[in-house]
Amino acid sequence: MTRRLMDGQETSEFGKAFLFNLCCFAQHIFDMDRYHLRTFMDAKRGVNVDLSKVLMDNETVDSAISHQLWYMFDGATDHLQEMIIPDSLPDWLREKVKLLHRKSLYIKDVFLSEGALVTLDDYSEIVSMLKEIMADLDYHVFGIEPIEGEYS
Repeated sequence: MTRRLMDGQETSEFGKAFLFNLCCFAQHIFDMDRYHLRTFMDAKRGVNVDLSKVLMDNETVDSAISHQLWYMFDGATDHLQEMIIPDSLPDWLREKVKLLHRKSLYIKDVFLSEGALVTLDDYSEIVSMLKEIMADLDYHVFGIEPIEGEYS
């Protein structure tokens, strides 16, 4: 929601730009510790972790992952609401950004409306889309040949 201050300056609740908003979205998506996702993923892999502080009563690891991913997408998608996609981007890249937005909203909404679990596969798909968009921006907008790191 865009607001104007008394001095006429425009403000925004979650940001109103392109790269700034994309970075704010990414900050939520890559902040796995905030949502205890590393702990849950370790538990799924059989690592002995203390889940007593992160699981609610009668909650399974899968439902906890789904809830935390929903919170992640809920916060992340806010930053896409007023994102300004530059007209100067190639149409195919603009479409990739719009698809990221639609897919993220779908993941968030399907959990609310249908009670479906948000999965780590959903999360991985969004991470892949986001990395691809960033690499495309580097190459097609800034002329930098992206090389993904061993630990990226």
